[in-house]
Order: sequence, then C-alpha cells, then structure tokens
Amino acid sequence: DRLAAEGTLFANAYSNNPVCGPFRGILYSGRYSKDNRVQKNGQALREGEETLPKELARLGYETGFVGKLHLGADGNGAVPEKYWAGHGHFFGYQCYNGFRDQVCFYDEQGTEHQFYEHRTDVTARLGIERIAELARSGKPFLQTIFFQAPHYPEQPSEQYERLYDGVEFPMPEQYGQIEPYTPTYSPYSPRPFALCPDYARYGGNQQNQPQQGQDYILLHKSSIMAVFVLTSRKPAGSLRRRKRKKRRKKKTERKAVPEKGALPEAVPG
Repeated sequence: DRLAAEGTLFANAYSNNPVCGPFRGILYSGRYSKDNRVQKNGQALREGEETLPKELARLGYETGFVGKLHLGADGNGAVPEKYWAGHGHFFGYQCYNGFRDQVCFYDEQGTEHQFYEHRTDVTARLGIERIAELARSGKPFLQTIFFQAPHYPEQPSEQYERLYDGVEFPMPEQYGQIEPYTPTYSPYSPRPFALCPDYARYGGNQQNQPQQGQDYILLHKSSIMAVFVLTSRKPAGSLRRRKRKKRRKKKTERKAVPEKGALPEAVPG
C-alpha cells in the first residue's frame, strides 16, 4: 500500500504478449517479441539486448529479481546470470515449481533453497525481504517480483479457497468448452485423473456439470491480476533526460559523417 501511495500505480496494464516468457522479454526490453526474439517460453533475450535493469544500473540503481523467470530455459535448476535480463541480484527459478511442497528458489550462486509453504506466500515473503535489503543500501533500486500463480487454478492457498463464494462471475461471450483441470507435480496428481479430488471438482464435461465450470471461473478470474507499481527516489525525468541526450548525440554524429561517395572539401593553397 505504501509503495502504491508513494509511487506510480498502473491500475490498467495490458501486455502485447501475455505468455510468460515473452511478456518478460517485452517488459524488460521495451520491444515487441519479433524484435527481442523471445517468442515462446524458455527463450532468452538476444545477447547484448538493452534492458530496463541494465539502463537503471548505469544510472546507479541496484536491481533485483524474485520469483518465476522462464527466460532462457525450461525446468527447474540454477539460473545462470546471462538469463537475468540485466538484474544485479537474483533469487528465483525458471518454471515447473512446487506449490505447497518442494518450492525451490535459486540464489545468485545457484544454491537451491526449498520451502514448504504455498509458493505465492514464499514469493511475497522473499520479495519483501529483498526490497528491505535494497532499501538499506541507500541507493535507488528496482525490485521485480513475479508470481507463478494463477497457472493452475486448482491451487489456491487453503485460506483463500472459498474467498469468492457467493460472487457471480458472468461467462464471457466467447466462452466455450474447456477442460479446466491441470495435473500438478507437487504434490503429484493421482493417476488416473479420475482418482484426483481436484479433477472431481474442476475436471470433466462443463456443459453437463455447470457448477464445476463456475468454480473454475471463480478461481481463475479472481486470481488473474497484474500489479505494476513504480516508485523511485530519483526524479522520473532523469532517465528520460539521459535517453534524449543519447539521441541528440547520435544525431550530431550522423551529421558529421559525410555521405557515402562524397568527396572531401578542397583545401585552399
């Protein structure tokens, strides 16, 4: 609440590519997926790609990342620095994490840390800890926190599972037949799926079991949210001024270079 009150809160945010990895590629590079080359999950930003964390670091900012990255690799394991999109500090993972057990995060040295609580709670707690650490540095900072939820709508924390009971979410016009059930790996979903309590609640034919469809929509719609908050100890215009200065310098350099094939001016005498 304090960050939102003292910074800039984007109440409406839209992504040019809502897929996990490509969205991060766009957010950090400021360029479309066709230009930054992150067009599907697991792909890395181009080598030498300019990113927001790199630019802020040049301005003296500390930069950190916490949570799910999914840039440069799939699976779960140590994340090399070349995939951090220019962040100076890192505590996160690529993808396929647990959600209640074996929630694995990897630090800057590649050491695995396991937690046994809901991964949303883990991500929030680690993010707050890192914000406090960066604040103590006395420097302006950028801290990015990415949550994996709501990838699997059947995985809310137990305390929030019935939060929206009695709330009616109308189906969108384009709503069609779906299979909302997604098997999980932590804990491992029973096989066959018919033995899984989550499948009994969310899976199967939604046309014949409308309540299951309503439960799915309740959890999924109520959990889809992107929160963007910007706050800085430096004037927001400092970054814009730096970019304008670089553009003016490039224009001056272009004017000073003679056109291809042009002859040098004759020197008198």
